Amino acid sequence: MQMASIRKYKKTGEKKAYYEYRIRFKDPITHEYKEKSKRGFTSSIEAQIIAAEEEKRILEGFEVNEKVYTLESFLTNWLLEYKKARSVKIRILNNQ
Repeated sequence: MQMASIRKYKKTGEKKAYYEYRIRFKDPITHEYKEKSKRGFTSSIEAQIIAAEEEKRILEGFEVNEKVYTLESFLTNWLLEYKKARSVKIRILNNQ
């Protein structure tokens, strides 16, 4: 499960503090780790509330990817993963 981290920062030349959140999660399609972040919140509580809403969207599967997957790209990724797993299996069988 992912957890949001909240960080305080200051813009260059300003005294006012701002907050950002970062959520690190594993993409269920590509199995790659991704990070979602947003900056510019005026309070820590505001950043926590928005981060909790984003975590909920990710957990429920309503995460909108910046990258659009076509059938061709999905099948290409699947084929690469299949070949990788198959070659590992063949190497294991050959070494027995």
